[in-house]
Amino acid sequence: KKNKNKDRYVFVSGLIMLGLGLVGCAVSLTIYFTTRENPQPVPQMQLPKQANYTKPEKPNIIFITVQEIGWSDIRYGEPRIQVHTPNLDDLAKNGRTLENHYVQPTSVSSHHAFLTGRLPFKSGMQHGPFDVAAPYCTGSDLTLISRTLKQRGTRYDWRVDAMTNDDVPDGGTFYTELLADHVINTISTTRRPYFVNLAFGDVHKHVEIPSRYTSYYPDCDEGTNSLSCLYMGDEAERRRNLKRRNYLGFITAVDEAIGRIKRAADDNTVIIFTPDTGGSHQEYANNLPLRGATGTLYEGGTKTRAIVSSPYMEAPILNNRHEGLFHATDWAATITSLAGTFPSSQHDGFDQTEMILFGLPSKRDRIIYNLDMEQYPLLGQSAIRHNEWKLIWGFDGITNGRGCLRTPTYETDTEFLTIPLSSSDLTSLPQDEQDRIVQLLNENTWKPDNLYSGVIRLYNLKDDPNEYEDLSGDTNNVALIQELKLMLVNELKSNYDEPPQSFNQSTSHITDPVDPGWC
Repeated sequence: KKNKNKDRYVFVSGLIMLGLGLVGCAVSLTIYFTTRENPQPVPQMQLPKQANYTKPEKPNIIFITVQEIGWSDIRYGEPRIQVHTPNLDDLAKNGRTLENHYVQPTSVSSHHAFLTGRLPFKSGMQHGPFDVAAPYCTGSDLTLISRTLKQRGTRYDWRVDAMTNDDVPDGGTFYTELLADHVINTISTTRRPYFVNLAFGDVHKHVEIPSRYTSYYPDCDEGTNSLSCLYMGDEAERRRNLKRRNYLGFITAVDEAIGRIKRAADDNTVIIFTPDTGGSHQEYANNLPLRGATGTLYEGGTKTRAIVSSPYMEAPILNNRHEGLFHATDWAATITSLAGTFPSSQHDGFDQTEMILFGLPSKRDRIIYNLDMEQYPLLGQSAIRHNEWKLIWGFDGITNGRGCLRTPTYETDTEFLTIPLSSSDLTSLPQDEQDRIVQLLNENTWKPDNLYSGVIRLYNLKDDPNEYEDLSGDTNNVALIQELKLMLVNELKSNYDEPPQSFNQSTSHITDPVDPGWC
């Protein structure tokens, strides 16, 4: 009897297994014929030869920034941009360009983010450029990249080099040439590996650029229309064109200096280049087709292209133009990682080494453009990008237009504020101008105790990268807007820091903007 039950059990089990096999066969055949009728595309992207992702052994690192350069004022290999930058073109062609690289609305806050890896609003550095009497600076409690490398025992020799246009000597040697000479001499004599932070500035001084650099832009003299020189028309427009030529000559001078430094650098050198903020309309920059300029929360003020050149990239370079998100704070963690050590706990940014060297996806899904709850947030109150969605909440900055082209094809500024960018003190302006600005700010800014206060603007940057269509009025986006607002409010509650408000103290003794005595 036991044997019969056992046989019956084996028989039933066999039938079950047979049935499962027939079902599996049927599913397999269905998938096979479905695939034959609707074949799926085979991924074409191949991993690079160096896809084991081993980091280089402590390379030299040269980090180069230039102040307030427009989106369309460096070619990056694009023929439509008629600006003479052959060395940067070469870096872009043989390196990796970061197409969604974000900085801060002002140079000072960008450099704070670059060198500390800290979001400016966490340290009271989210406001405008330094004023001599401004009661804020990058505090001594924060460690810069150079000191981090030295403290970690990486044996990095480091240099922080910068000059201003006041350093042009009599005799015609332009300051970019002097700076290149200095860097080349430094790296030829220093020990390896080294880290160089090279900051080119300042385009605001309006010094006369040597003709060997401005001669690339004859259209500016003739007053003709081209993509390099923007203005047409009367004599006043021609004078603006000549200033535009001077500005472009400065960019070409910087490009030549970078080329000389690259040729002098060792083969084992990673070179990183980025503007520190978007171009200024007042300084004749061209951010088109992006909207806005430096001092605003729009893409034209906060989005730049960064270039990474590395001997560890093998052709063909995967993701030569990388669309992943990258923020200024990421550089501190990334450079620290490149140097063979680990990021600091103070870093808000991500280690994006695999993104910049090997083209792997970005570790980011959001960017906080700024968060400024000062009484007069003249350079933009708050904005956030999460994936493709961007929310500007509150005052958007000193200009909301699309640049300086005077042709019917483009919009011009619809609201331009003549305000002192270096201070929140408006008392230097005529009273009627003060009243107008204060009213505009009060109408636009939001208050932490009222999530429904303030003006909002919502853009889908995937479909509308140039911010033409404000989608905040679409009722389908109500939940999305509230979600983005809450992200900003959470940052405000947990991480926000204001500088000490000590303007009531006497500042008559302060004469040095580098060491004013506040920090």
